[in-house]
Amino acid sequence: MMRLVAVTFAALLACGLLQPIHPAVAQANLQGTYNLDPASAGNPGPAIKAVTGQMGFFKRDIAQKRLTATNRAAQQLVITQTASEITIQADGALTISTPMNGAPTSVTGPDGGTIQVSTVWQGPTLVRTFTTPDGVRTNSYSLSGNTLTESVQVTSPDLPQALTYQLIYHKAG
Repeated sequence: MMRLVAVTFAALLACGLLQPIHPAVAQANLQGTYNLDPASAGNPGPAIKAVTGQMGFFKRDIAQKRLTATNRAAQQLVITQTASEITIQADGALTISTPMNGAPTSVTGPDGGTIQVSTVWQGPTLVRTFTTPDGVRTNSYSLSGNTLTESVQVTSPDLPQALTYQLIYHKAG
């Protein structure tokens, strides 16, 4: 009898009719106001110079200017979230709201071009991806106590390697 139950259970599991029980991964509540800690991190300049330093003279200057203009560290982030949507406002100006299910949202960038933005939880880390014809920027937000770490990665076929850096923020109040 036990063998029959075990075989039935295994068959249901193999056919996908019965799903194994996995504990839900806790999603962080990122809601709050966070201020940049420039002493810990906050200057993408050295990372930009390291990546563009591998490029030829003409391309290096153009890439360095573009990356510097598009990778300014926000001094303050204000994050609001619901069960299905998250909004991140940088420096009281640029505000982007997206669903947290990975569905892309079109936004207009500072240069007037269209950017596809998607946001999804990967375990306790919120991953927001910005896609343009020139490349992809991924901001990963993780919270430890009152410290928010934003890990940034920028990839482009025009760069010799990915640009990566971290920004550290502390929750206000």
